[in-house]
Amino acid sequence: GPIHGLSISTGNRGTAQAGDCGTAQAGYKGTARAGYKGTAQAGDEGTAQAGDWGTAQAGDRGTARAGDWGTAQAGDEGTAQAGYKGTLIFTRVINGRKRVLVAYVGEKGVKADTPYRANASHTDVEEIEQ
Repeated sequence: GPIHGLSISTGNRGTAQAGDCGTAQAGYKGTARAGYKGTAQAGDEGTAQAGDWGTAQAGDRGTARAGDWGTAQAGDEGTAQAGYKGTLIFTRVINGRKRVLVAYVGEKGVKADTPYRANASHTDVEEIEQ
C-alpha cells in the first residue's frame, strides 16, 4: 500500500517519489512525484507531479502537473496543468521584479488536464498544442 507521511529528497538529475501526504523534492532536471495531498518540487527543466489537492512546483522550463483541486506552479517558460477546479501559477522576472500569473481551471476557457504556458507578455495563459 501507499506510504503515508514520507519525505524524500535527492540531488541533481535525481528522482524522488513520496506516498500519500508525502513530500518529494528533486534537483536540477529531476523528477518528483507525490501522492494525494502531497507536495512535489522539481528543479529547472524538471517535472513535478502531485495528486488531487496536491501542489506541484517546477522551475524554469519545467513541467508541473497537479490533480483535481491541485495547484501546478511553473517558472519562466515552464508548463503547468491541473485537474478539475485546479489552479495554474506561472512566475517570471520582468524588469527585475517577480511577476505572478494565475489561471483557474473552469474559468476563462481554461480546461482541466490540459497543458498551458504563460503568453509572451505574461498577461494570460495559452494552451500548448499536443
